[in-house]
Amino acid sequence: MDYQDLLSRLQCGDPADVLELLWQPAKGKIKYLPVTSTMLEKMKRPPSASNDLSIHRRVANEDYELIILHLPWVKSDLPYSPIVVHNPTGRIVGIMLLFNELHGLISERDSGLIGELGVKWVLFTMATRSGGAKQFS
Repeated sequence: MDYQDLLSRLQCGDPADVLELLWQPAKGKIKYLPVTSTMLEKMKRPPSASNDLSIHRRVANEDYELIILHLPWVKSDLPYSPIVVHNPTGRIVGIMLLFNELHGLISERDSGLIGELGVKWVLFTMATRSGGAKQFS
């Protein structure tokens, strides 16, 4: 997977580029709702920001990976955002859980794997907000 390309495209926030990052089934094509691209466009670097989007941590399980992105321009106790990537294709399948458009297209097993990564994200946010992000694994 080309992480640098992924970061560049998310950071640029060009809607066409962002849509190309989304998972598509082998047969057919999903028409993603505008809310999906809007969620990803929130990772776009504002013109006033001097630092780039970066990967803070990656957590993998079988075919999926939770990528915790650091958004240095976000001024909060949680300047991070998650994406879930399907490793075989390198495409984004969700933010912390799979996108609603994928319900029924992804197997129950894969939904479970993605759900496990969602739990990891929640644990990360709790650890970060309580000052224990370094202990998160």
